[in-house]
Amino acid sequence: MVRQERGLIPIGRFAAQANLSPRQLRYYHALGLLPPAAVDPRSGYRYYAEAQRATAELIALLRSVDMPVPEIQSLLADRSPANVRRVFDRLRAGVEDRLRQAREVLDRLDTLELEESVMEQQATVYPYEAFTEESREVLQLTQRLADDAGDGHIGPEHLLAALASPPAGDAGVALRGLGLDTEAILGAVAAERGPAPAERPEHPLPDAALRGVIAGAFAAAGVDPAAASPDVVDTANLLRRTVEADGASAALRRLGVDQARVLAALTPGPTASPPDR
Repeated sequence: MVRQERGLIPIGRFAAQANLSPRQLRYYHALGLLPPAAVDPRSGYRYYAEAQRATAELIALLRSVDMPVPEIQSLLADRSPANVRRVFDRLRAGVEDRLRQAREVLDRLDTLELEESVMEQQATVYPYEAFTEESREVLQLTQRLADDAGDGHIGPEHLLAALASPPAGDAGVALRGLGLDTEAILGAVAAERGPAPAERPEHPLPDAALRGVIAGAFAAAGVDPAAASPDVVDTANLLRRTVEADGASAALRRLGVDQARVLAALTPGPTASPPDR
């Protein structure tokens, strides 16, 4: 058997240190992107070396900005300063563009009215600073997912898929713990929605359901949008309201997961989980 005395790290602890999930590490092992240092021949447990942590953290960072796996493989194969600088410059430009797009989404939210039953037809301003850093990343990804799908709107279903991504903090951990990742949710959304519209706006707008989710997230955080402090609306607040919205709840039903399980996963009990392999 592989012994930890050799300085190897079990996959679960290594995943937490590298900001990846065990499932991602198993996937990267299958691709040959990040093979473990050792695999126990009896149990199949994977173990990693401390020296692999920098590579794992780099992969996690690059995937968080949606760099395709083949491009990551090319970068790891050629880590010359010139190539690294070229790749990072391209990624930085992409992230800056996404940040600009995210601010545009929030600006549009600022000018749109919530449903009459929510805010009595009064426009509500959602300060960008009120969202935590993880929530901001999720909102950026929400818009990109709607754009990539060719949808004519940005809805709770896109937000649910974004909340299942690794950068989504507690919400992402809860959803991925139920076997729900971004790709699976998008597949369920596509099955529910059917073919994308032939014509689409240049910039899809948040629909009424998503605006209601945003308003509900502020309520879940216990803050008034007009007087919110910085970094108070987190991904758990977003998820609690997202699962109640029609588009998201329909995707969850198709995946065989009800709202109660998602909410329970946000506040896990003391039951120990089985060891990762």
